[in-house]
Amino acid sequence: MHWHASQRHKIFLVSGTLELLAQFAAEQLREELRGGASRDDLLPDAIGVCATRLAEAGGRWSGEVSGEAIWGNRKARAVERLAREHGLDLSRSFAYANSASDRGMLATVGHPMAVNPDRGLRRVAEAHGWPIVLWKREQIEKKQEQRPRTVRDRRTEWLREIPRKQV
Repeated sequence: MHWHASQRHKIFLVSGTLELLAQFAAEQLREELRGGASRDDLLPDAIGVCATRLAEAGGRWSGEVSGEAIWGNRKARAVERLAREHGLDLSRSFAYANSASDRGMLATVGHPMAVNPDRGLRRVAEAHGWPIVLWKREQIEKKQEQRPRTVRDRRTEWLREIPRKQV
């Protein structure tokens, strides 16, 4: 992601997870990218989020999904919509995924990457000639350990501040 930020690419998290969690992940990614930048203006303006929304009724989550859950081919449609809204050329765009359910999204961009793919995505990536990137658990854990303590503290504080809505 540091390379994308240094190129001033627009970055979007397209995820099947709940929007609130994806927004938090986007904030954490922005903080991580900020740590590697000497100036804040070198970062993308924001990291966009397209994720599954929960419906609300009377100020509480109803337990229902608002609109469509962002999963499978819906991710591909979401990426196409984002490209239209932001004037992006999908043939020059990148996407990263680890699940076979994301193959439609990967097929919409010119630079698909299978990262730690499950068995199904590995087969699809090999059949299409898409790059496969393997991050070892030790690399991921080491990177998490190197993250400044303040980020972990802020994450914990942020999670405590989330208004508790009853489902």
